[in-house]
Amino acid sequence: MQSPKVFISYSHDSRAHADCVLAFADRLRRDGLDAILDQYVVAPSEGWPRWMDTQIRDADYVLMLCTATYYRWVMGEEQPGRGLGVRWEGSLIYNQLYQGESINAKFIPVLFQAGQIDFIPAPLQGCRFYRLDETCFGFEDQGYEALYRHLTGQPYVVKPEMGQIRRLPALEPKERQTDVLQPWNVPYARNPYFTGREEVLQELH
Repeated sequence: MQSPKVFISYSHDSRAHADCVLAFADRLRRDGLDAILDQYVVAPSEGWPRWMDTQIRDADYVLMLCTATYYRWVMGEEQPGRGLGVRWEGSLIYNQLYQGESINAKFIPVLFQAGQIDFIPAPLQGCRFYRLDETCFGFEDQGYEALYRHLTGQPYVVKPEMGQIRRLPALEPKERQTDVLQPWNVPYARNPYFTGREEVLQELH
């Protein structure tokens, strides 16, 4: 199985958050995925804007680690001059979604435990997202395992091979006659709990 290339898009909310993102990327790499993170790079020779463009373009998947800060920066709801990197990545993501006529198999929203669905940028709120336990990042975490299965194409349930159409014998003429619906027969025996219904029963018969 070829290792998918996974680019991680996130906002530098705090040093603790950046450390958590780094631990997440490290775990993905230990599990055989080619995780790409800006923290692994000192200074790209082509400059950060072009580096981000190349990584998003060439990645098999882009994981969007959605926080309140990430949402504001991607949606352009932040003060000018702040979050330029995330705003640039957001523009690149929007453009790919636009060029792909809103068909998305590449961009995956990810929430940590405290994350809210409202933190997912509007164009991706209808997409499948994953919630991870940032204290774990392992297969004992159902969210991480589900995401890992998605990235590696390993579903929980494998569809069985389709069999041949079964050929069933046709009914013989006598057997078909027995399938004709018969009218309901009211029993002739009188219900002992009711009296005076003999004429009505007779009419029904």
